[in-house]
Amino acid sequence: LHEEGRKDAEQKGWCDTEMSRENKTATLNRNKVAADSAAIEEAEATKASKEADIETLEGEIADLKSELANATELRADEKKENEDALEDAQSGAKAVQRAITLLKDHYKKAETKARVFNGGNAVNKNRFTGKLLQVKGVSDDAPDAGFGKGYKGDQEGGKGVIGTLEELRDQFNAAAKTTAKDEKAAADAHVEFSKETKSTISSKETSLSHAERDLADTKRELTEQLGNLKKHQELCDNALQALDKLVMKCIDAGMDYDERKRRRDEEIAALHKAIELFDKKS
Repeated sequence: LHEEGRKDAEQKGWCDTEMSRENKTATLNRNKVAADSAAIEEAEATKASKEADIETLEGEIADLKSELANATELRADEKKENEDALEDAQSGAKAVQRAITLLKDHYKKAETKARVFNGGNAVNKNRFTGKLLQVKGVSDDAPDAGFGKGYKGDQEGGKGVIGTLEELRDQFNAAAKTTAKDEKAAADAHVEFSKETKSTISSKETSLSHAERDLADTKRELTEQLGNLKKHQELCDNALQALDKLVMKCIDAGMDYDERKRRRDEEIAALHKAIELFDKKS
């Protein structure tokens, strides 16, 4: 009975040690499974957030590039229109100026010829005055056509035409000046818009690169956490299975250690009493 008790005590010690170890292993890995699950949930949330950020940034970048391309195309069309308008205005001003110059030359030459003509008549008249009696003829009875004193051209009418042309030339020059000013303002505005848009695109592309990098890191972390979850769950399951076997071997197989010890002690006590009675009788 003492030997049986010793072996039973050893068995109990072994059972207690193994069950404690497996229970600790199960508890430890159960906690790790919980931590892994929380980390996976967080990683999945981060993954979804990064994917949404990437989708948003890609859309914004595409829109900005499209806006820049459209603005550049419109600016090219506007520039062509302004250049054509400027060329038309400058050509018109030059053409009108040539007409003004021709008219001024014409009237100036006409006036010069008239002065020469009138001066010559005065000389001839002085030369023959008092020497001959002029015979009145048909030409003397004809109405004055205005050429007798040398035709100067319609000087007053010419001044009106030239004035009108000068106003038209000034209008062409003003239109050219306004067009050039508008073109410069539009070009400067487009340069500023392009600069700001390209800067924004560059900034968003940097953010996109970072988001893609973070997403790749999150996916790697998620894969790692899923592997850890699987490993820790298997360790926990193995420990629980080991505990089930230990329970069957150490507890469920008949009476427990305390009950067996109690009965064994009773048997030993009974034996001692029997020995005492035997000794008294002998």
